[in-house]
Amino acid sequence: MLLENLKSQLVRARSMEVKDISNNIREVGFKCMRCGWCCCPDPDFEIEIMDIHRPSNAISVLPRDIRVIQDATGYNLLDVVEPDIYSCIRGEKTLAIGWILKRKPDGTCMFFDDNKNICGIYEHRPLICMCFPFFLDGSGMLEVRHCYGTHQQIEGIDALESGQRLVRYLTSKIEHYIAIWEGLGAELDLDKLSQVRLEHGLVLQVFDGETKSTVKYSDGTGFHLVQDY
Repeated sequence: MLLENLKSQLVRARSMEVKDISNNIREVGFKCMRCGWCCCPDPDFEIEIMDIHRPSNAISVLPRDIRVIQDATGYNLLDVVEPDIYSCIRGEKTLAIGWILKRKPDGTCMFFDDNKNICGIYEHRPLICMCFPFFLDGSGMLEVRHCYGTHQQIEGIDALESGQRLVRYLTSKIEHYIAIWEGLGAELDLDKLSQVRLEHGLVLQVFDGETKSTVKYSDGTGFHLVQDY
């Protein structure tokens, strides 16, 4: 039933009127203040999903986002991302659903330049980062997240491009969810969804809708790829 619901959401997302969304963005207004807030964890703005508290900057990324970053930087997979430890299903093996951008020991995004307050992969950043602080719900209503850059004047062409990105992100995200659901089948038991703690020797199987990978965590050195298939 959830799969059918996702497919219905995808049909609606593909038919959304970009012009109306862009007009709403223009009314709100936005200009990046280069403050780095969205790149750093803020304990006052944790995201709660099914009783799991995610840091404000635990950014889930799509497989195509990862490829874009890798192509631009030449980095290996685990130089770019780490398993989404906030979306895991425990069974015979612990399954992590997808990847999040890799973070420094202090929780800040690996690609954030603390000295310059800029994104080191700005031109190649994930689509979700391009959309921030705006998102769309399933009905096409504009959602505005906490950001110090809102209520600043925005040009019409920028608002239009932002609206186009929002629709593209929403459709891509739903397609991603569908791929995960179809790829995992009965393994995707959301009643068992939980967060896992980082402990030496932790082994996770990661599925991102395209590829299953097995990774192992070691104290001091982080995650290492064990198997990719």
